[in-house]
Amino acid sequence: MKKPWETNLTARFIFLLLLALITSQLLTLSISWDERGNALREVAKGEFLNRSASLALLLDSMPVEARDGILNVSNTTYGRFWVNTNEPRTPSQWWASAREHLLAPLSGNDHLEDARLTAKVASENLPAAHVDALANWSTPATNLWPSPRPAKFLYLAPLNVMGIATPLKDGSWLQAVYAKPVEGSPFEKKAVFSWLVTALALSAIAALIAREISRPLKRLAEAAERLGRGEVTDDLQETGPTDIRRTAKAFNRMQLRIRRFVEDRTCMLAAIGHDLRTPLTSLRLRAEFVGDADLQAKMLGTIAEISAMTEDLDVILGLELGADDYLAKPFNPRELLARIKAILRRVQRPVEAPAAPVTESIQFGQWTFNRKLRELVGADGISTPLSASEFKLLCVFVDHPEQVLTRDELLEQVAGRQQDYFDRSIDNQVSRLRKKIEADPRQPRHIKTHWGGGYSFSLLDCSS
Repeated sequence: MKKPWETNLTARFIFLLLLALITSQLLTLSISWDERGNALREVAKGEFLNRSASLALLLDSMPVEARDGILNVSNTTYGRFWVNTNEPRTPSQWWASAREHLLAPLSGNDHLEDARLTAKVASENLPAAHVDALANWSTPATNLWPSPRPAKFLYLAPLNVMGIATPLKDGSWLQAVYAKPVEGSPFEKKAVFSWLVTALALSAIAALIAREISRPLKRLAEAAERLGRGEVTDDLQETGPTDIRRTAKAFNRMQLRIRRFVEDRTCMLAAIGHDLRTPLTSLRLRAEFVGDADLQAKMLGTIAEISAMTEDLDVILGLELGADDYLAKPFNPRELLARIKAILRRVQRPVEAPAAPVTESIQFGQWTFNRKLRELVGADGISTPLSASEFKLLCVFVDHPEQVLTRDELLEQVAGRQQDYFDRSIDNQVSRLRKKIEADPRQPRHIKTHWGGGYSFSLLDCSS
């Protein structure tokens, strides 16, 4: 069983667009996600160092007894500041103190606490040797540390923790920690929602594009089907993109060549049948004078076979060109008279009673059809002439609205005879009638074709 995108043009177009969208998004994330994280860390690092340098300058200018209050109000959701008398020698020594301050509640600032940070720090109880192996103290860059006093900086990458220690003028050390949980993956709700909206928009656009592409192809397939059945079809509209116009022009040229070929074949066969008849008559007369009875019988048998072939050809061509019946020569005059009477009986047979009472005047679309006056009047009041066969065909249609009538039924009621395989006269009549009552015969609103069924007639001016 084939997958939907293997059989449907719209599904395949949408599938390829969504595949391109997903591929481009994954490539973009793989390239930019690490760069985004580094950029955010650099911004946080610069802000953290500036805040620490400013706080150190403030503490040096204030009395010692005011330090606790200043440190308390300086603490943030992800940052903690404290003063120790001794310099932190190792990263593990500093991390032990920093972890203790991160787990301690914010005095008077409970609303700033982040449960995610507390849970993260509580779970990361790393051994001292492990912490010392993760990072070493380093001197911050001069463009990030805006103070002449010395400072030590470290970064614990697995924990996304930054720390700094700088001496104060009384010999104590200001220490600080910044620990913010790592941002979630790119597949968060907002990102996924944004991707879904983009995918839906692209799918809608793809469906519209595929529809515009497949519509001319559908018209081409329908026209090819009608042409294959021998129906008379109108030329395709040569509009749209260059490829579509080129395809429509090629089909119209092919259809014209096929029509000409069929017409030339018909004329050629008629000419062959006519040209063979005279020589065959001459040969038959000459065979009558052959003295050898066996040879004469063989010659007459061969001539009879060839005559039968030409007579079959004549019958086929006569019926295809519109004859009601065909009688080959020689014929019995009584048989000819009987066939003529049979045809007259069929022609004079009344049309089957309609399902609804027949009205003299009927309205359909912009037309008013008066069967008594044999008039078809448009909305502008101008009468459109109808031939006898077109009038009969329209009568049958208006008497059987919204019913599918086969070609045999139409031919029986219009011409009083059964349809032959080569007979396409009813299709020609329908085509001519369409050109008179339809605004666009290529997209009929009243006389609709049902493939494999026949034709139906709609009194409403609705789209086909």
